[in-house]
Amino acid sequence: MIQPIYINTKEQQYDTWNIQGQTLLDLNQYQEAISCYDKAISINSKIESAWNGKEAIGCYNEAILINAKFDQALINKGQALYKLKQYHEAIQCYNEAISINPNQSSVWHKKGYKLLNVNIGLGLFNLKNYQEAVKCYNSAIAINPNQSSVWNNKGLALYNLKQYQDAIQCYNEAIAINPNYSSAWNNKGLGLFNLKNYQEAVKCYNQSIAINPQYDTAWNNLGSALEKLKQYEEAIASYDEAIYINPDYSAAWYNKGLALYNMKQYQDAIQCYNEAIAINPQFGTAWNNKGSALYYLNQYQEAIKCYNEVISFNPNYFIAWYNKGNALKNLKQYQEAIECYDVTISINPKYVEAYENKGLILHSLQKFMDALTNFEKALQLKHNALRFQFKGKFFYY
Repeated sequence: MIQPIYINTKEQQYDTWNIQGQTLLDLNQYQEAISCYDKAISINSKIESAWNGKEAIGCYNEAILINAKFDQALINKGQALYKLKQYHEAIQCYNEAISINPNQSSVWHKKGYKLLNVNIGLGLFNLKNYQEAVKCYNSAIAINPNQSSVWNNKGLALYNLKQYQDAIQCYNEAIAINPNYSSAWNNKGLGLFNLKNYQEAVKCYNQSIAINPQYDTAWNNLGSALEKLKQYEEAIASYDEAIYINPDYSAAWYNKGLALYNMKQYQDAIQCYNEAIAINPQFGTAWNNKGSALYYLNQYQEAIKCYNEVISFNPNYFIAWYNKGNALKNLKQYQEAIECYDVTISINPKYVEAYENKGLILHSLQKFMDALTNFEKALQLKHNALRFQFKGKFFYY
């Protein structure tokens, strides 16, 4: 609540309201801050700093109209646009601010100016323009190499470019600056995970968790690495920690289901997939894997319902079409199964298993030449593909 302030001159009134507005803004009390800035603006509408402080894009526009060279207003407008996910517009504001004052590193440390190039990088990161984001982070690092968050964000951009080793080097820089940077430890683990260095990834996730035991993402990622090491019980324990911290963590429920699936505990896996689907009804892989678990419980009709759910919102999910074909094949609905394999092949012409299973059905129907055509196609794609002695495979993702 804003308390009454007893002051004399207009200049004193303006300064007091403006300072109180800034204080409230720093405390994230935005509505109260806006009220203070409104008071300051009503006293003197030609002073840019009051318009700049008021947390609204319209106010930043007013400040820029008063002084087109007011770079702080452009920065703050960019931040506001970024929060609204209007990334192109945010980047334009940051670029205009840089054009006004490209050498402002000496004052960035005072009120967040040093984050200018970082903010550009964040905007480009969300636009998936990762290469440009890396360039922006490099500019920020050149001005101040001791910003751990910049190194971490550069690592994230490189990670999304699948440059995992370079990303890990950035996370190492972030950790060297701030050894208690739990997100950087987690992200380093992700880089190592993608390099299939699961043991080292586990160490990083454990370090992240030691710093922040409530870090649900690190617990989930630890579970994924342990699962790759076939330490399923330990993986499930990690997923349980993530779920305890965040019961609505659909990925953790899904991953727990996957671990149970790999342990052939299909009924328990289905329960986990159901939890994931309840949180995210369009979780395609959860629907698909629920179908796979039902398949192995010989509940083919129920499995088909799950595959149909996936296909309803993602018609190009070829694995669901293939798995639906397998379920129909086991129900001896051969023509419908062939149609599913045909759709699978139309989406992914290199999916060997679809040719093989289609060939097996055609062979059982004594359509030998058609069967041979499919087996030959499978052999062209995969030299060790089986022809007439094919053991059915079932795939899950």
